[in-house]
Amino acid sequence: MNLILDDGYQFGLGAFETIPVYQGRPVWLEVHERRLRHTLEYLGIDLSFDW
Repeated sequence: MNLILDDGYQFGLGAFETIPVYQGRPVWLEVHERRLRHTLEYLGIDLSFDW
């Protein structure tokens, strides 16, 4: 295992969204994604994939 000691690892820098699920489907997913991407940009965290 190759550990990278960056701010995310050393200081717990990160972002998360709690997304409610109703009848097996996420509620307001686009709004949560937009908010999460904005937070990641603010923190300077690169989202290296597109879900």
